[in-house]
Amino acid sequence: MLLCLMLGLLAILIAFPETPIGQALHRVLVEPLARRLSRVRPGHLVFAAVLITFVAALILLFEWEGVRLVGMAAPEVVTWLGMFDAAAVLDLAAVAIAMAATTRFRAVRDRILAIAGQVLATVRRAPGGGRQRSRRTRPTAARPPRSDDPDPAPSLAGWAGYAFG
Repeated sequence: MLLCLMLGLLAILIAFPETPIGQALHRVLVEPLARRLSRVRPGHLVFAAVLITFVAALILLFEWEGVRLVGMAAPEVVTWLGMFDAAAVLDLAAVAIAMAATTRFRAVRDRILAIAGQVLATVRRAPGGGRQRSRRTRPTAARPPRSDDPDPAPSLAGWAGYAFG
């Protein structure tokens, strides 16, 4: 009975598209589906292909047990796909990869700039690159000559003359 109802609606849409009933059916049945299909991106198709491949491998590997597993998992998978768009997962993965690559690129760029700065500083300090300056030496105060007297006279400071004589 449902099949006959669908075939009748399809016949009205094809044979009488200009009638008010045909236009109303077109607005209700065709336009929403066309809008949803226009939002399908390549990421959706890739995810669907991966999911179909996984299900086919599961069925081929486990035979009837695989069919039962797929049947038990179907409601959860459909709910998950309905609640969380698979394209959003792929977009988030692409953003994460782009952020990681950008961070690595910045780190490499900073390292290259640091090495280039060191090389430029070394080149600027290279010998022969400019006028050489002579090093300034500090004059050291000459030590007073030691007396050869083994028993110096006591100084005014008391016993200090004997300690450092």
